[in-house]
Amino acid sequence: MTDSHSAVSQRLDEVLDKFDVPAPTLVEMKDDFLREMRAGWEAGKGLGAPSDVSSIKMLNTHIDVLPRGYEKGVYYALDLGGTYLRVLRVVLGHGEKPEVAEHRKPIPKGVMSSTSDDLFDFIAVTAKEMTGKFEDEGVIPAGFTFSFPMSQETINRGTLVEWTKGFSTAGVVGEDPAALLTKAMEKRGVPIYVAALCNDTVGTLMTCAYQFEGCGTCKIGMIIGTGTNAAYSDPTLGNLVVNTEWGGYNFRNVQKVLNEYDHAVDEASPNPGKQLYEKTISGMYLGELTRLACLDVLKDYSPGKQLPDFLAKGPLDSKFVCAALEEDGFECDDEVVRIVFRTIGDAVVERSANLCAAGLAAVAEKCGIGRENKRHMREVCVDHGMPRCLTIGVDGSLYLKGYHYPERLAMAFSKIVGDVMASLIHTVHSSDGSGVGAALMAAAVSQ
Repeated sequence: MTDSHSAVSQRLDEVLDKFDVPAPTLVEMKDDFLREMRAGWEAGKGLGAPSDVSSIKMLNTHIDVLPRGYEKGVYYALDLGGTYLRVLRVVLGHGEKPEVAEHRKPIPKGVMSSTSDDLFDFIAVTAKEMTGKFEDEGVIPAGFTFSFPMSQETINRGTLVEWTKGFSTAGVVGEDPAALLTKAMEKRGVPIYVAALCNDTVGTLMTCAYQFEGCGTCKIGMIIGTGTNAAYSDPTLGNLVVNTEWGGYNFRNVQKVLNEYDHAVDEASPNPGKQLYEKTISGMYLGELTRLACLDVLKDYSPGKQLPDFLAKGPLDSKFVCAALEEDGFECDDEVVRIVFRTIGDAVVERSANLCAAGLAAVAEKCGIGRENKRHMREVCVDHGMPRCLTIGVDGSLYLKGYHYPERLAMAFSKIVGDVMASLIHTVHSSDGSGVGAALMAAAVSQ
């Protein structure tokens, strides 16, 4: 082994240690997360906790009933996420699988940093393209999935608290996105009205509850993709659905979790010092964390040698990292670079799942899982053959394509709450929660 190879190996071990979060720290984080949730609700009463009291906002969604499976009719859903705008036409039939037609467009980078008029006109134009394909009568109720921190006054009125996911559109913070969209759609003559305003995570919970309505165990919805968030039905608040906006959790009372690569990514982001939890676990940032750590490890490897473009130029998409972890999913002529990249990528994804599980364990305890009797392990839902456990509906690219992400979550739960309690926590893919879930909300408030 050459001196440069030995230096790389030693530095790799040092960097891997920076992404390793011991089980006691995860437990400490879970407990702190729970304290922040409680403080957030008490301080904000559902309108958003002041940042000096809690870094988890705990927003009231004004929803206290989950879907039961009998919703019927034609509804639209508009889903503004971190990467795409989707317009869906959803036909619901009693007890039947929803019939879905979808129109999708990438959100132009210029629109993300432009004005409110530009953003909502883009949404209205895209919606009109979709409605023009059908001959529905009248003005159709729609659910508007607005995947950013909001405080909600009613089911279809809210206020944007702050932008996340790379958005910085002017004239929207402090305003009602439903009202801005209504104005744009009226201007364009779109036959849709906003019946429900929801977060993508709330929509994911709605879809999971609809899919497993016979069990009644789906109490948490989570997004882990470009961004991350969780919503849950709180039994201590009359089953009110609370949108946690947990991406803002800042680790302030937990032993050191963040490393220098986290700080570099944070400083280069549009919102330094904010959304720290999101920046450690969500897909928008994992690729760049991997790239920066790899550059550090390889800095003394063959000085002067040109590194591959995916390392030399950032930011790096996390999809590249997840693909590289798959067998034959990564081409690189330099074996050392390939090994370093895959090893660090795996550590970054593993840390993401561990930290994500700590947050989920806190939310599960808020739902009462820590107080449940073990007999629930033996109860079975006949309709679906699933244990009567706490079901978590999950959507997002990282959960689906993050190289064994569901299995990583399951193992992390065991480390945090023990095998017995972990066996009560069951994650399922809640397909298209941000689309169909929004339509389900529109149906619930329109019938």
